Amino acid sequence: MEKKTADASWKVSVVTPVKNYSGLVVCPEKGDKRTISILNNDYKVYIKDCNLEDIPLVGFLALNKVSIYHHGEKIAEYDNYLIKKDEIIYAYDEFQKMGEKKESQRIRQHQSGKKIEIITTPIGNSCFIITGNIISFKNQYARNKFIPVANAVIRNIKNLASNSDEKYLDFPFIALNRDYIGGYSCCNL
Repeated sequence: MEKKTADASWKVSVVTPVKNYSGLVVCPEKGDKRTISILNNDYKVYIKDCNLEDIPLVGFLALNKVSIYHHGEKIAEYDNYLIKKDEIIYAYDEFQKMGEKKESQRIRQHQSGKKIEIITTPIGNSCFIITGNIISFKNQYARNKFIPVANAVIRNIKNLASNSDEKYLDFPFIALNRDYIGGYSCCNL
């Protein structure tokens, strides 16, 4: 009898200061099969060097079938690509994984958290204002590099001087890099 293996990859979008990426996340053989868990753990990623020898790397998110965008325009495609985790502002799973019962329960749990508004550190002449729900911000911030934010509404301010070129995006769940948090307020928005 042939052994069936579950599909260990899913579509994810990653936002960095200059480029956006869309591709299939490479899931480690062992470990949690969630993007935020992969981001918060230093799984080894193996790449081939010029001599086709495997080199282990940590601190990178590995994606397959990647499209890279700059200012909304596709600039490159790769079969395999590594993104330095420190460069990631936030990431989100594209919606095919959201229907799973276990993931839906996790999202509902986070939706019951306190409202938070986060302003990212300036990125060039712009920033993100992120409003959403989070459970125990202090504990999440202390334990994890990437913080779960449910019901995320992301306002992209393209020009800080004039508060212009605003763009709103809504996601049921994002993984936000704490290194890009410039300030926050837990409040009843």
